[in-house]
Amino acid sequence: MSIDNEQQVKDGLVLEENEMVCSLTNRVVKATNKEQTLQSMIAMMAEEYGFASEDMERDFRVKYTDADTGNTKTQKVDLAIFEQGRAHETENLARFIIVAKDAKVKANDKKAGVTATLAASLIASFSF
Repeated sequence: MSIDNEQQVKDGLVLEENEMVCSLTNRVVKATNKEQTLQSMIAMMAEEYGFASEDMERDFRVKYTDADTGNTKTQKVDLAIFEQGRAHETENLARFIIVAKDAKVKANDKKAGVTATLAASLIASFSF
């Protein structure tokens, strides 16, 4: 049993082998590669960059206007970081993080690939 699992047992929570506790929400989540990367990013934003957990939100949806079509679209970001003490609204975003879906996803995948994700993210980041 690892030190993390020992602490969780002491705290009255017993996790399955494929589960972990999100450090931001304190909810039990699947321990996927993506989740482990996200947990690492949450820790980095708090410890290295000094963002408060109250200023972070998981799975935040950003609405933006597609520059090509003029249509309103939504892009989910894995971790949204807002200006200190401000409401969790798109106009108050300071940073956002999107974690790659999976090592198996090809870069040119139309929905989950790097190109598609970056294109939507860049549009969203410049069109608030």
